[in-house]
Amino acid sequence: MNIYGGEKMETSKDEISSIVKIYEKFKDFFEIPCINCGETVFTLLYKEGVTHRIKCTKCEQITYIRIIDGGIHTFTEEEKCKSCNGTGICSKCSGTGKVICENCDGKGYYTVYYEDWDCDIYIPCEKCGGFDDNVARDTSKDLFKAVKKGKIGLGSGKVECPYCNGTGRCPECNGVGHR
Repeated sequence: MNIYGGEKMETSKDEISSIVKIYEKFKDFFEIPCINCGETVFTLLYKEGVTHRIKCTKCEQITYIRIIDGGIHTFTEEEKCKSCNGTGICSKCSGTGKVICENCDGKGYYTVYYEDWDCDIYIPCEKCGGFDDNVARDTSKDLFKAVKKGKIGLGSGKVECPYCNGTGRCPECNGVGHR
């Protein structure tokens, strides 16, 4: 007899394993009602940084659900941030916090024409992290030989996004996706 007065039931290892598998499959989901009518309940994946856009079958209205910083933000089509379209992600850097270096067009180096030698000089871009031993190189082959020897380092070709200051979050809505 069990503590409730009924027959004691044995649970097999296979049954326990099945229950655990079902739990593992659905543990990352949550339910939330439509913020417009409250009648429809949505079951959604709980994943940090995800924005769900759902159309309610009852009221036909759009509901946005954004999961960020451990919280769930809900908002309507009218409330969503126009700058990031409700995603909370910086539109200039796509959430990476980095943009292409304008100084070198993302190559990590740039060229300067040197009149005395009548040729281009290849220079590592310091704006995106390159460094140089101040030895002039007159061909791209010389540039890459110097990189191999560790005398210079090419820049990454990327710099901090000036729009979001490197955070990757939309500065208009502070990354929450709505106003």
